[in-house]
Amino acid sequence: DRSGTITSNELATLNFNGKPLGLDLSRKLIKIFDKNATGNVDFNEYASLQQVNIDFNFKLILKSF
Repeated sequence: DRSGTITSNELATLNFNGKPLGLDLSRKLIKIFDKNATGNVDFNEYASLQQVNIDFNFKLILKSF
C-alpha cells in the first residue's frame, strides 16, 4: 500500500521457502522483528527478516552436500 511498512496481513500473503506464511506465522514474525513496536515491519526490520530466511536456506543447501 506504499505506507513504507508491512502489516501481518500483507506479510501473510508472501511465500517463504515456496509456502505461504499465513496469518498466524506472520503475526509471530512481526512480534519478533518489530524492534520499534509499531505493530508493523519497516524496511530495515524486513531486511533482517529476509536475512534470516537467506541464512536458513543457505544452511539447507549446505546440508545437501
